[in-house]
Amino acid sequence: MNWKNEFQPEHLGFRIAVSIVAVVVYFTALRLAFSYREDNFQLALTFLALGVTALQAAISNLKITSAWKIGASFVLILLPAIIAILPLIL
Repeated sequence: MNWKNEFQPEHLGFRIAVSIVAVVVYFTALRLAFSYREDNFQLALTFLALGVTALQAAISNLKITSAWKIGASFVLILLPAIIAILPLIL
């Protein structure tokens, strides 16, 4: 894959927005993991896994070339975050 030829600059803003959301999810998940590490260790590990997954999605987002794939990456970042935080809300 020749990344330079496939990169589309018109999607740069979308990539940056998705990456920012992923980094926010990552740091929020880390903060929650550290706050729950003594009370509920299993939940803390879940948040830690969520943070790592969000960061991996942000990194793989740099290789995506089409707008709908970037949108799918955005959904894949937010969906586990919503599922992990849902028990805390309810």
